[in-house]
Amino acid sequence: MKEQRAERIAKLLEKETSSLLLFQMKDPRLKRFTITRVWVSPDLRLARIFIDFPGSEEERIEKFETLTHATKFIKAELARKIRIKFFPEIVFVKDDLLPKAFRVVQLINQMESEWKKGESDQPETEEDH
Repeated sequence: MKEQRAERIAKLLEKETSSLLLFQMKDPRLKRFTITRVWVSPDLRLARIFIDFPGSEEERIEKFETLTHATKFIKAELARKIRIKFFPEIVFVKDDLLPKAFRVVQLINQMESEWKKGESDQPETEEDH
């Protein structure tokens, strides 16, 4: 039962945080982001919001620091929208999952093209016919 409630609150937090960042925050650096997941503890006291920003590593760090500085404001706005007895502590977590996944795909594609190139460089033998 508690797990289902935590999951429902996590989904609601994801939706409302996205809406808040897109439509209420004035800082343009926080307009492009991806919330990869939200985890809420079973006792509903802690919520971790995993987020990633596009751009270079330096830009991503700057945007994440900007977000971190706005955490109190974001929590207050979310608590105003989501009425629950005890609102969880909000912690934003920089999620590097998307860039890492993209890098893995790049490496796989590179290996595949090198493999195909190596195959085409092989001379044909009589067994190939």
